[in-house]
Amino acid sequence: MKKNRPYRFLVFFFLIFGLAGLGMLVGGFVVMYNSFRFQSTAVEVTGIITDIHTNRDSDGDTRHTVLVSYSYNGQSFEDIPLNYYSSGMYEGKEITLSVDPDAPSHMVSNFGSVFSYLLLLGMGLIFAAVGFIPLIFMLIRHISGKRLEANGQVLRATVERIDVNRSVTINGQHPYIIYCTYYDAYKDVTYRFKSKNLMADPSFDYAPGTGIDVYVSPEDYSKYLVKVEQNPNPKLIDYT
Repeated sequence: MKKNRPYRFLVFFFLIFGLAGLGMLVGGFVVMYNSFRFQSTAVEVTGIITDIHTNRDSDGDTRHTVLVSYSYNGQSFEDIPLNYYSSGMYEGKEITLSVDPDAPSHMVSNFGSVFSYLLLLGMGLIFAAVGFIPLIFMLIRHISGKRLEANGQVLRATVERIDVNRSVTINGQHPYIIYCTYYDAYKDVTYRFKSKNLMADPSFDYAPGTGIDVYVSPEDYSKYLVKVEQNPNPKLIDYT
């Protein structure tokens, strides 16, 4: 149904973020493992930055290529591209390099290797959190709502008003929220509830003053579900 499409989009959006985060985490651990394995046999030498090439790619991003020279076991290696760049680098600066003794032309910057996998792991954690935490909350809310519908107490509340939730944007659209009240004459208490975010305008089905069902936990009314059933294709004939 059309009213479910925005939520499917949200689930897909957060899932993509979460999976991207998992991919980064896996990549970070692979890079870290390879780095540790390389460092276990590598030999540290002192290199000198001989040149730094700066250019822009097709996207306009600035790229830096750092060239270093070093010596190992009596053999000199000149202008070898480094796997890392930082703003503190300059020509003539000495840096510590790790060299593969079986292939001395293969070397890496110690700090660059650590920075690479820490960056991947950090970005992976952020992306995974942004993707999976909202999905977990959505799942918990869905399960809680189903339990309330199955075992909760039904209150016949009255729609108070309908607001646009401008603090949230889903697929370029602000959702709607129904506010409703229920008066318990026995306790002489008025309870106020609000619906979840609704992508379709609910005013066609729930004008202020009309009734709406609210499922609550008999022991704790703060655990509730405003049951909204909308016509997916509302028709309005306005002669005003």
